Amino acid sequence: MANPTQILQKYWGYSEYRTPQLEIINAVLAKNDCVVLLPTGGGKSICFQVPTLMLKGVCVVISPLIALMQDQVGSLTKLGIKAIALNSQLSQDELINVFDNIQFGTIKFVFLSPEKLESPFIQEKIKQLDVALVAIDEAHCISEWGHDFRPSYLKLNILKELSNNAPCIALTATATSQVLDDIKNKLQLAAPKVFKKSYFRNNLVFSVVKTDNIYNRLITILKKITGSVIVYAGSRRETKEVAQLLQRNQLKSSYYHGGLTLEEKQESYHSWMNNTAKVMVATNAFGMGIDKSDVSAVIHINTPHSIENFIQESGRAGRNGKTAHSIILSSDYNIQNSQKILNNSIPTIAFLKQVYANLNQNYRIAIGDLPQEEYEFILPEFCDNYKTNLIQTYNAIKVLERESILKIDENYRKKSTLKVLIS
Repeated sequence: MANPTQILQKYWGYSEYRTPQLEIINAVLAKNDCVVLLPTGGGKSICFQVPTLMLKGVCVVISPLIALMQDQVGSLTKLGIKAIALNSQLSQDELINVFDNIQFGTIKFVFLSPEKLESPFIQEKIKQLDVALVAIDEAHCISEWGHDFRPSYLKLNILKELSNNAPCIALTATATSQVLDDIKNKLQLAAPKVFKKSYFRNNLVFSVVKTDNIYNRLITILKKITGSVIVYAGSRRETKEVAQLLQRNQLKSSYYHGGLTLEEKQESYHSWMNNTAKVMVATNAFGMGIDKSDVSAVIHINTPHSIENFIQESGRAGRNGKTAHSIILSSDYNIQNSQKILNNSIPTIAFLKQVYANLNQNYRIAIGDLPQEEYEFILPEFCDNYKTNLIQTYNAIKVLERESILKIDENYRKKSTLKVLIS
């Protein structure tokens, strides 16, 4: 059987990975559960891809974003490795055919979202597979203390049962000690081996620039940079306005945020990936799993939401090992505004109760009743009807979801729906 270095050489054309990747690969091959904390661009995918290619059976990969799954499937396919993503665009009949191909074919990697795993049909089909390894990407999403908490991640421990206790590898770029404990406990990992590498990147230059005119300084900086750039803005409206401003200043730019249609997102993403647009102006909806080696700079024109967000976002620069820059453009107004937004976005207990009462009133749900149907939910209309702050209301609903009081389906290709789970 080939060793890890031979696999790396065969498919990726290099063998310079030594530690910690080779240590992790060997730990997985020895059937250990593993938790892996490597910086953005630190080679996390290698840690589950290489052992899977050395083992009999398939690797089930849980990934939070369709775009991220498609990128990974595309990358593996280019290497001649068969992989597939199970997404909502596949019909039941297509899924049956896909699982037949997985079971009797040569597909080595099956990507799906944690929400997709909640389907009893999918669970039954996974149980029939010869699962060699389970990989949980962006594992920090499992923790309420993580910066991208996803309630559906809390149900991933069922994979232990479905995969006949195949080893599990949980991967993330950022995790506090609390998040790390949650990953180990909520995934029910058996005495996992933990691999941590410093977030320090010696090719990244960090700068905070105080300025009275952020947009003018941004244009000046961008005209001096030759490679690709990500500019993180604070709102959806600002992404579009800044991209248009840059276009007027002969800087080819695109913009990206969670409110765009799937087609608009793909068009914007591909124009940046193929360097038609030099600059991507985006909210933090853009970035998880982005793998572009020639990003010369990541620029924040608003204060980042958290240290974890900043580490993730700045780490998207300089993946090719060349010197790159992480720049925060700051002003006294920006700092004061960020503090105000933070204070206004945190819901109090009284506000949580108010939002819950408003939801019951809006859908005419009697006190103590437990309806089984789902409801169409349009957040701006709801906030307008009850005169509540949109961001605060959204955060309150996410807290109610986190406590399993209700469930909200945020599929941007259709109107959001909301289901009350307990009285």
